[in-house]
Order: sequence, then structure tokens, then C-alpha cells
Amino acid sequence: MKNTGLFPVRQEAWKILNKIFSGKIIFLDQEYSRRIQSHEMNSVDRSLLVNLLRGVVKFHCHLDNVSRRFLENPDRLPPTLMNLLRLGIYQLLFLERIPAYAVVNEAVQTASAGGLKRFCGLVNAVLRKISLKREQWKQEAVQWGVCLPQWIESQWRKRLGSEEFRMLCHSLASSPVLYVRAASPGVARQDVARWLFSQGIQSREHPVFPLALGVQADYTTLHILQSKRPGFIYIQDPGSQLAVDILAPQAGERIVEIGSGVGGKTSLMALMMGGKGTLKAVEPDSKKVHTLNKLISEIGVEEIVEVIHAPVEQALPHAEGWADRVLVDAPCSGFGTVRRNPEVILKTERIAEFSAQKQLQMLKGASLLVKKGGMMVYCVCTLTRQETIDVIHCFEEEKENFQRINNTGDRLFPLRYSHLVTEGGAVELWPHQHDTDGFFLAAWRKKWR
Repeated sequence: MKNTGLFPVRQEAWKILNKIFSGKIIFLDQEYSRRIQSHEMNSVDRSLLVNLLRGVVKFHCHLDNVSRRFLENPDRLPPTLMNLLRLGIYQLLFLERIPAYAVVNEAVQTASAGGLKRFCGLVNAVLRKISLKREQWKQEAVQWGVCLPQWIESQWRKRLGSEEFRMLCHSLASSPVLYVRAASPGVARQDVARWLFSQGIQSREHPVFPLALGVQADYTTLHILQSKRPGFIYIQDPGSQLAVDILAPQAGERIVEIGSGVGGKTSLMALMMGGKGTLKAVEPDSKKVHTLNKLISEIGVEEIVEVIHAPVEQALPHAEGWADRVLVDAPCSGFGTVRRNPEVILKTERIAEFSAQKQLQMLKGASLLVKKGGMMVYCVCTLTRQETIDVIHCFEEEKENFQRINNTGDRLFPLRYSHLVTEGGAVELWPHQHDTDGFFLAAWRKKWR
């Protein structure tokens, strides 16, 4: 599509939506971050781009239901046209400051410049009809929740009940709350709050998670601040912090993390160890290894952290029984992150099933590293049945020498999290209940016999 110089933010949003809905599953945050860096965008345009992308993906089925009331054969229309209508309808129903005539005009001009010239009349007619009853449609849209695939909706409705499921869908439709924590030794949560305030950012302490500060800023702004003062703050959801707090690494211990990613949990474990002990962080992705090494250097814990670039399923074959504690941070479908990564709702059930197979393999391999009396934690930022309950049950059927840890008097479990433990003895965070990403965690102690 030629760049007309008009409505660049909407054009960028349309281009990205065409990629997402063409079957190319991408990470939205990576995509719009790349676009933001390659185009000169102020903070207002940047926020608008993120708003448009997240909103259209979250509500795509509702937006289609609106447009279909004015289309004779919607299934025969080009997908790119449907994306353009989704974008226009979303602006009409959710972005009050944009006049209706401007939404209609820009959509028509985008269609003309983007190879859909023969559909300009249709775009104009549909959006004008909707704009005539804009207030009525806006009242209906207030009731919308996220458009979840049927397979995950069935699971969560059964798990939560209809009313709480409705609350979850509305919660997932809202903007994500972002959290930061102190990144380096000697920096307190209050120090971070004061510095953020000096940068014009309000923050609030989370009532449950002792390190987390909720902030009123978008991710790009926080990322800029993080790079502005390396090793001072770190962007991390409370669920991710929770996994480390429950693992509770101690000074002088031997710790292994399987699937360390870019180092959020790794760096927090190193801080909790107080510069004493050994932490082996295993990560198969070379780009993430590079980022992790940089972070470890910034916070000054290189002496105790060894980053290992290796497959997570076959990690540390010569370290059987070596570790006091092991954290299995498994790759997953990501269905707990819908608020900030709505593209996950386009994934099929097969993704969760495939992830579960890999997760079980990782757990089995990691269990060999735990010494007798040692502890292992498994965590995923998803809440699908396949990747949570099914995985840990399969693991326990095969590994009878591991005893599940919960809050029933076990000294290894922090009592402040006892209310998060399910009847099955695992920990779950639900966005509508805890204002965090969805998160699942289970912990075991390896038996002495």
C-alpha cells in the first residue's frame, strides 16, 4: 500500500491486522514496537496504535457481528476489507474523540490507497449507517467481553461458572496493568516509587505481592525508563514475581532455572540469594541468552549466575541430584496474557496440547536435578487445562517420589499466598480476581525415600 501521508497510525494498524488475521501469528508487542521504532511517533500516536490493535483483536467477533448486519455476503469479501471495517467500527464505538466523519473519510481513503478502491462505496455506506446510531452501538459495546475461541470458553466457563466467566471476559477486555520492581540489590520498592514519581509516573503498591508496583504508563514508556537507568527498575508481572517468591532461593544454595527467557525470574532469584551460591540459568534461544547476559551484568550478579545456552528438555545431564531448588519456567500458549497479548486468542487448541507435551518433558528432566528434600516449582502464564492440571497430574503419576507442596502447614510455602491455593493444591491467578496476568504454579518437595 502506498503511503499517502494521511492517517499513518491507522494505516500501520491496518497493515498489522492484515498480518494477524491472515494466519501469521505474531507477537503484537514486538510488531508494534518495531513499527514505532521505524516511524517517528509521539506518545499520543504510540498509544493510539496499541489501543487500536489490542481493541480490534479482542473484539473482532463483536465487530464482525455489527458489520454483518449491513453486508449481504460478508464471507465473500476480502479479509483485508473486513479488517478495515473492524478498524473503523472500533473507532466509532470506542474512541469518542474521533469525529464520525473523520473515521468514515479515513477508512474510504485507506481503502482507495490500499488496493480496495472498488469497495470504497461499501466502506462509506456501512460506516455511515453505523455512525448514524453511534450512541446506541456504543451502549451495546460497553457490554462486550473478549472474543475467546470456543474450546477455551468451554473450559473456563466450566471452571468458573457463567457469572464469573462473564467477569473474566470483561476483565480481559480492559487495558493491562503494568508492574515494575526494584532491579538491583539495595534498592527498595519505595526508592522505585519515588524515582518514578520524579519521572512523572504514578505508582501504587500491590496489596498481596511485596515487590510489585502498579504503574500508570504504557510499556514503551517504561522500557525507555528502564534503559535510561539500567539495573534500577524491571518490568515484571506479579505472577512472575510470585513464582520466585514461592521457590524462595536462599543464600549459598544451588539453584537451576529451566527456561529462563530474558531473565526476569533469574535476576530476581539472584537478588534473593544475596550474592552467595550458584544459579544455573538454562535458555535455548540465543537472542534471549544475549539479553539475559546483559541484564545479569547490569545488576552485578555475574559471579553467582551461569547462563547456559542449551535445550530445555535435556538440560544439565551431568547434574543429577545437584540442585537445592529448581524452577521450571515452561513455554506455553500464553492464554493468561490476553490483556496485553490478545493475539493469543487466535491460537487453536492444538497449540495448548503441543505445549503440554513439551512442558511434561521439561518437568521430567528437571526433576532429576533436584536433590532429596529439595524443591521444584513449575509455572506457566496460561490457564488452559492441558497445560496446568493435566501436566502436573501426569507428572505425579510417573514421579511418585515428589510430594505436592501447598499451604497446609508446609514450612516451604509462604503463608501470605495461602488464599491463592486451589482445592487441588496448586496456585492460580485470574485477571478478574487479582488484576494480574493469568498464571498457574505448582510446587513439590522431593521425598527423602
